Amino acid sequence: MILIDSNLTPAWVEYLQSFGMTAVHWWNIGKGDAPDSELLEWAAAHNGVLLTSDGDFSQLLALRGLSRPSVIYLRTKERDPWDRGNRYAARTGG
Repeated sequence: MILIDSNLTPAWVEYLQSFGMTAVHWWNIGKGDAPDSELLEWAAAHNGVLLTSDGDFSQLLALRGLSRPSVIYLRTKERDPWDRGNRYAARTGG
C-alpha cells in the first residue's frame, strides 16, 4: 500500500494504480491538516509506504527512532505524475 501525502495531487493514486500498485490518498483517509505523525502511524499500521514531497518525514522517523514506514521523498517542483511520466517516456523513446 502506498499512502500519498496530502501535499501531492490525488492523481498519483490513479498513476500508481495504472502500474498495478495499491495506492490511497490521505484525503480519503484523514484530514488534510493532520500532523505528519498521524500519516506515519497510519502507513506503519498498514505496512505501507509514504509518498511525499515533505522533507520532514525522514527527520521525524529518525527523531522517533522508527524503522518504518518507508518514505519516498519527491525532490522536484514538478509533481504531476502523468506529465512527468510522459516527459520521461518521450526522452527514452518509451
